[in-house]
Amino acid sequence: MAIVTYPFFAKVAEIVGRLTSLQGDCTTAEVHRRMAEIYGEREGTRRMTNMVLQSQIDWALLDRSDNGKTLTRKKPCALEGWDLVRWMTTAVLEAVGRPVGLGTLEAQPVIFPFGLGDNLGFVLSSASDLDLRADSAGNQSVSLRE
Repeated sequence: MAIVTYPFFAKVAEIVGRLTSLQGDCTTAEVHRRMAEIYGEREGTRRMTNMVLQSQIDWALLDRSDNGKTLTRKKPCALEGWDLVRWMTTAVLEAVGRPVGLGTLEAQPVIFPFGLGDNLGFVLSSASDLDLRADSAGNQSVSLRE
């Protein structure tokens, strides 16, 4: 819900998700640097980024090293239940603001460390608020229904 309601939170989650997907961990300095590139080098940006990171730690999405400078992503957690998978997919689509390929939906950095499970196409095809489409090459994408 936070990634949909708070775009700043979603951007921090996306950056941390992308950095930790590459190597499993990242430093807080890397996150601050990327947020400053987007929102400017302001004290408010740094402070709010720290608050989002602390929320992710409190929610057990990340671990902080003893020195406080390194963030490590937790093991993936599979979502259970079709309703929860559909809800998370809707949140991701709201956060990214565009259709997403079905094959890359679970790899969206903003939803780390959650997994959407098997048979994703089947689960999403029965959602009334999602639109599942295939192009001429057979690639499926999912979007919010208008």
